[in-house]
Amino acid sequence: LTRTGEILVLRGAGGAIAERYAVPNGAEVFVTDGQEVAAGTSLVKWDPHAIPILCDKGGKVRWEDIKEGETLRKEKDPSTGIERLAIMEHK
Repeated sequence: LTRTGEILVLRGAGGAIAERYAVPNGAEVFVTDGQEVAAGTSLVKWDPHAIPILCDKGGKVRWEDIKEGETLRKEKDPSTGIERLAIMEHK
């Protein structure tokens, strides 16, 4: 859980490594394995102020005491248009 992953950008049919990027835990990945991308494409987004919560076992998630407008808000990413839920900072 303390390791980072990485994204490799391969060039040409031989798949030579053109670029290598470290991807920290909690980053949102915008591309899939093997996807062809154009120059300038965003590959990941990472918020250095967010603390990812990672589980080490599979199961079901249950939220408690989370109420929209009080402890939770909906945010829309302006670049992708994707809406996500965000926990609000405690006052």
